[in-house]
Amino acid sequence: MKPLLIAIVSCNIISCCQLQSKPSFKESKIVSNFFKTYDGKPQKAIEDIFNSNKWLNFEKSQKETVFLKLNNLISQLGSYQGYETIKSINIGKSYRVISAIAKYDRQPLRFNFILYKPLDKWQVQNFNFDVNIESVLEQNITLSFDY
Repeated sequence: MKPLLIAIVSCNIISCCQLQSKPSFKESKIVSNFFKTYDGKPQKAIEDIFNSNKWLNFEKSQKETVFLKLNNLISQLGSYQGYETIKSINIGKSYRVISAIAKYDRQPLRFNFILYKPLDKWQVQNFNFDVNIESVLEQNITLSFDY
C-alpha cells in the first residue's frame, strides 16, 4: 500500500510541476524558431540570437569564438536528429530559463535560453550551450534502495 501511495503522490507532484513550468506560445516560439533555423544553418541560428536583442553586444572575435566552439562540437556529434525541450523554469512573470537539447547520433547538445520580458515582448537575454548533460542529471537524480 505504501509504494502505491508514494507512486500516486509522485505522479501528482510531477503533473503539477509540468503544468506550472509550461512555456507560453511566444516564449516557445523563440526556441522553436531557433531550432528551425539551426536545422541546416546552426551558425545562422546563433547569429539570429545575437541580433535578436540590441543589448547583446558581442565583439566580432567573441562571436567567432562561439561559432568555432559550436562547429567543433557539432563535427564530433554526428547527424542532427531534431530537438526537444527538457526543462522550463519561470522566475517571476518576466524571466524564464528554457533548456533544450539538440539530438545528435552520438549524444545531445544542450542549449540554455535565458528569456526576459521587460514590457510586453520576450527577448533572449542570454544563452549558452554544452554537452555536459550527464553532470546535470547526476546532480538532480538521487537513487535510493530499499533493503
